[in-house]
Amino acid sequence: MKPFLFSSLLFLLLPLCSRAQQPAITPRGMALPVVNMEEVETTPVGTRVGEVSVTDVSGRNWQLNRLRGKVVFLYCFAVDSAINSNTAAELNELVEKFADSAAVFLALSPDRFSEMAQCGGNAFLKCPVAYQQSEALEKLAITTFPAVVVLNKKGRIAAWQDATHSGIVKEQEALLYKLLRK
Repeated sequence: MKPFLFSSLLFLLLPLCSRAQQPAITPRGMALPVVNMEEVETTPVGTRVGEVSVTDVSGRNWQLNRLRGKVVFLYCFAVDSAINSNTAAELNELVEKFADSAAVFLALSPDRFSEMAQCGGNAFLKCPVAYQQSEALEKLAITTFPAVVVLNKKGRIAAWQDATHSGIVKEQEALLYKLLRK
């Protein structure tokens, strides 16, 4: 019975030793649980985004269904998600690189601005940021943070990625080029 118990424990612990399974660290130094995106219920790739409207901190209203003809990059984060200077730098790099294109970048958070300010907030993001967007995030079925959602020019979800690991924002660059060429 002991060999079976040991092999069962080893089977359960092996995934925890993998580098890809390491938890992200929040700005406050808290470890986030590892999320298996295959187990998270999301809106499927290819689904057309309906009536979703968000207002950024400058007061501009963004209606996602009116952005058809543009590629929309949504970076979704929360107070306890792993937004860090590396992720922000990658996002800012993409914002600058695609500034003269038909790409729109938005950062969405379900949290209030005051909550975000306590943990560094969006002080370093160069794209519009919208707070208190629980309803919009719910319509998009975004329940885990951080996440990256890319909409194609037809307003359909082209990609949906867990963004807890470093490099995920940069990895979307090739997809942005591909979608902008279509």
